Amino acid sequence: YTDVQLACMVWQNKFGTGETRKKSLGNRYKKVQSLVEKGVGKSKDSKITINALAKEVINRKWGDGDDRKKRLTDSGFNYNKVRLEVNRLM
Repeated sequence: YTDVQLACMVWQNKFGTGETRKKSLGNRYKKVQSLVEKGVGKSKDSKITINALAKEVINRKWGDGDDRKKRLTDSGFNYNKVRLEVNRLM
């Protein structure tokens, strides 16, 4: 998973809080927590989040085709909004 994906999962409470989260995220805790503190991943409609996701999609960090659509949707994002931002950036 990318750091943005992990931040989304933190907002979905998939890693618990405090020490449980630190242990679950291991050496990636500081980077992911920094993103969480900035609100990244909190709202699927956040412009910065959609933009960051679009850049990751362009760099193939979310897979391709139906796999990408499923992974984005499962992470709570609006696939069509991400796709539109990818198109805008291209």
